[in-house]
Amino acid sequence: MRDSRNESRKHLSAFIPPLIVRIMCKYLRILPHVLGAGIIAITPSAVLCAAGTNLGAYDITTARQVEVADVKARLDLDSYGGSRSIKGRATGWFSLQQIKDRWWLVTPDGNSMISLGVTHILAACALPLFDAAYHRDFTAFTRDAAENLRRWGFNSAGYGGVNKQNRQAMLNEMPAVVSLELLEISRYSKNPERIDLFDGTVRRDLARSIAEYVEPVKGLKNLIGYMYVDLPQWWNLELRRKGNDWPFAYRRLAAGAPGKIRYVDFLLERRKTVAAVNEAYGTIVADRAGLLAERAWANLRPDDQSVMDDDRAFVAVLVREYYKFCHDEIRKLDPQHLIFGDRYASVDLGLEDVIKEAVPYIDGVAIQPIPIKGMAARFDKAAFDRIAELTGKPILICDFAVNFATPQFPSGMWGSWPTEDAAADLWAHYLDDAFAQPNMVGIHRCEYIDLPVAMPQGNVLKQGLVQQDGRPYVRTVQRYAGIHKKLYERIYGVETEGEK
Repeated sequence: MRDSRNESRKHLSAFIPPLIVRIMCKYLRILPHVLGAGIIAITPSAVLCAAGTNLGAYDITTARQVEVADVKARLDLDSYGGSRSIKGRATGWFSLQQIKDRWWLVTPDGNSMISLGVTHILAACALPLFDAAYHRDFTAFTRDAAENLRRWGFNSAGYGGVNKQNRQAMLNEMPAVVSLELLEISRYSKNPERIDLFDGTVRRDLARSIAEYVEPVKGLKNLIGYMYVDLPQWWNLELRRKGNDWPFAYRRLAAGAPGKIRYVDFLLERRKTVAAVNEAYGTIVADRAGLLAERAWANLRPDDQSVMDDDRAFVAVLVREYYKFCHDEIRKLDPQHLIFGDRYASVDLGLEDVIKEAVPYIDGVAIQPIPIKGMAARFDKAAFDRIAELTGKPILICDFAVNFATPQFPSGMWGSWPTEDAAADLWAHYLDDAFAQPNMVGIHRCEYIDLPVAMPQGNVLKQGLVQQDGRPYVRTVQRYAGIHKKLYERIYGVETEGEK
């Protein structure tokens, strides 16, 4: 178990020299793998270049020339994208308010809004396009991206719209969320870190990391709020079988470690006596000091139901500590902006345990729907009803997409529908069903620019709205503009003329 998180930050800067990027793409056939916050790690098997892409030919003008429906034509919107037809309470910052029979994001000016966003926008900064077409000019890129997204009916940027190299980025152009990548505990982490959440040095490091994210953005009106880690794994049976879950890590701590003290006292609170702990855990110790000194736990039976019950309850203690600490540190620096917490997979084992502990320390819940058998499907009303029942909080779908097959990539992340129109049809149905829920305040689509990735099931495409040469998927953005126009007009109470 590491007491310092710095060792796990073996990531390269997103600003790899463009010549090196080109050489890697041409000769090594790899590309930076973009993680949630825009930080990248280079591995030979991580990402493939788009086959057939001409690295010398880029076109970022077509996106502005595609004819799309005028999304705003019949809407009375404020500068943030909020509808003046549904008034909330102006707080000077983005807030969540229940108005009549549903939850809304409310803009700093007091107007109601649903957030249609796009995630991973800064992934493009690791692609040759960023150098060749935008000359590595962040302002030129983010301004162009925001202009395109607004024309296509998006009003905000999801996570991955800022990073450590540019703390404000998309926030300078449109409302956005900021992701605080605090722990390496995502399901995508090959070596999930286990930190002692009760250790003073670790807590100071964590507080410093929070401040590095919050300080540059806390005064920005375009900031919607904060999220944490992507698809965290607090309770995972596969990791448990490998002896790499949270309770195993705390059992292995030294006697004087604050986390070990908290764990042993937790066991004694539940089991009442050292003898009862010995019986359940196979230890042979005489007293509390003996439990603190125990590091091997050689006779432990991790599949024993009573031990599993103890461990799940201890994970709940850790989760509560983590959320309270993060909440309190953010609030010291920024009393205003929203906190959504970690981004949960809708099918996570133990999700309910985690969510319950998080509820007092978050303003809304961020959920990523997991495709059924690898294929994005219709809105799962039952699952989201359960989340609403557990939390009583408004919900933001923080990462989701409906994609289509291309000649180069018949298989894509989120699955691939046969045509652009088929994918757009499902996107429209999903939005309609999701926003029929009175607690749904936003949906953020996965990816702005194509990112081909090597996955265990083969080479797949994290499909964006724009191809790697800068050209948009024309039919998709045309359909999206029409779909979003229709949605806004319906939800904001404007009589519709039908999708164009």
